[in-house]
Amino acid sequence: MNVEAYEYGWLLKGKAGELFIRYLARLSSDSNFLESKIVHTIVDSRWEALWRLYLRYQFFPFIAFYISILTFNTVGDPHSFGLKEWIDYEKNKNHFNFHVVSGFVMMALALYFLGLHL
Repeated sequence: MNVEAYEYGWLLKGKAGELFIRYLARLSSDSNFLESKIVHTIVDSRWEALWRLYLRYQFFPFIAFYISILTFNTVGDPHSFGLKEWIDYEKNKNHFNFHVVSGFVMMALALYFLGLHL
């Protein structure tokens, strides 16, 4: 029976932790560093927290981004209306406001994702 202990709590805190995560993110998938036992231990021990962070900062914003694209291009787009809908659209500006808001949400989330990957 082999028992190994690693003290890496300091590694994931503060500026050192941020630099370490950025270093890991920029490594190529064929890097030998990713095959080391310590990296697997760190990832396995922190997977639950990392998974929640991934859902919160990447997956859920992407779902909102996707929904905003769909609503921008279908629900609020005045070019997809027939003549009767166009006349109603001119009387009622709710579709236009909805189109503008969904476009703003779409652009804000696009900039958010761009900032994540720079």
